[in-house]
Amino acid sequence: MAVTLSYNTSNQYESDVMRVYLRVTIGASGAVDAAYGGGVTSVVKESTAGQYSITLGDRFSRILAVQVTSVDDAAPAWACATVLEDPALIQSEFAADSTFVLQLYNGSFSATNATSGSQLWIEITVASGNSPYDTYDFAP
Repeated sequence: MAVTLSYNTSNQYESDVMRVYLRVTIGASGAVDAAYGGGVTSVVKESTAGQYSITLGDRFSRILAVQVTSVDDAAPAWACATVLEDPALIQSEFAADSTFVLQLYNGSFSATNATSGSQLWIEITVASGNSPYDTYDFAP
């Protein structure tokens, strides 16, 4: 019998880091058909093509990263995803309401909806502790 070892070690400068995993099933016209994931309060399709507001259930001091993967039986309609927020305000706004906007773009960088029947698998990395990034400025 094989022995599986699991090591949960991580060296990082951030404290109190948490990952939230979300799976969103896309319906007609990019609408949210279903959303599954602990720690997520809502996923709302906005009026702009490929734009989704995602709200977490808990408050965090910072959003660190968002990664999106398409799961579909064909090539995805979108080529890249971005967090559509003002870089100067994202951390304070996220700390206040735990919400951010995700925008999908096609290969021509036009806003586009995900394909009906596809899924978006989303990993959101957040932190609750104090950040060295808030205290050290390495800009030239």
